[in-house]
Amino acid sequence: MPREQRSSPKFGGPHRWLLNLLRVDRHEHIGDGCLGLEPFRRLLNDPRFASLPILIETEKSTRSEKAGAIVADPFDVKNLAMLKRLRGAG
Repeated sequence: MPREQRSSPKFGGPHRWLLNLLRVDRHEHIGDGCLGLEPFRRLLNDPRFASLPILIETEKSTRSEKAGAIVADPFDVKNLAMLKRLRGAG
C-alpha cells in the first residue's frame, strides 16, 4: 500500500500530500514492477487523489545529451504515456 507523507513547506505548504510508491517498485517502469498496472490505474482514477502531484522516479536512458540542453528522456515519455492511458481507464 502507498504511504502518505507530508511534504516540506517548500513544496506547497504543510497541508500538501504526496504518495510514495518507492519502497515497492523502486525505479521500475510503470507496470513493470511488482505492483503491475492496476494500483496505478486505481490511484489515477480516484477523485481523492486528483489534486496530488505525481513524482516519477523511474529508470532513465543512458543516452548522453549536449550539456545544458533540456531534452525529454525517452523513458519518461514512455512512463508518462502509460500513466495518461491509465487515467482514462477507470
